Amino acid sequence: MESALVAPSDPMIRVPIRVSNPITIMLKDNDDRHNIPGINQSEWRSLKAVVNYPTMKCPINFEEKLSFTSFGQPLLNYRSITWNAETGSPMQLESGFLHIDKDGTSIALIAAQNFGVAVVEEGLVVGNTIITNSSCIGHMKFVKQKIVTIQRCYKLNENGQLDYCVMLETPQTPLTQHIAACYEKCT
Repeated sequence: MESALVAPSDPMIRVPIRVSNPITIMLKDNDDRHNIPGINQSEWRSLKAVVNYPTMKCPINFEEKLSFTSFGQPLLNYRSITWNAETGSPMQLESGFLHIDKDGTSIALIAAQNFGVAVVEEGLVVGNTIITNSSCIGHMKFVKQKIVTIQRCYKLNENGQLDYCVMLETPQTPLTQHIAACYEKCT
């Protein structure tokens, strides 16, 4: 099944990428199976980030700090903290693990969000791009909005910045771009 995913070099420009199977990612450290080029053991801070969805009144600019850390296992610890760019108030918090399969290219992201959603996403690394598709989504019983599908794309661009896009589908809304962001590496 083929699906479209947006991978912007500028978060405001939409470029469709066709994905015909789950995403793969390659991580590099002491063992080539444990590394994602440019991402392993790093922290990133947003340069420009926007969240929008048809159910929102208007787009919201936000700031984000991403971190990927390793403790020597074939996985990375992942953490995302976002806050409203205008008010400074906290927004979404997400943490989890990015697992690398023995083949060195297949990956899985397991993450939990403060809004009561937990996901398992699977994918691959293709060049400087990581694309994941949700394979399992869990919700707390009083979650505000259930999610049917999540797709993510991380792309290391030619300037060494990390472009990020999230596509989201709910029971009421078809698969639609939800987040577009660009980050610079801090460490």
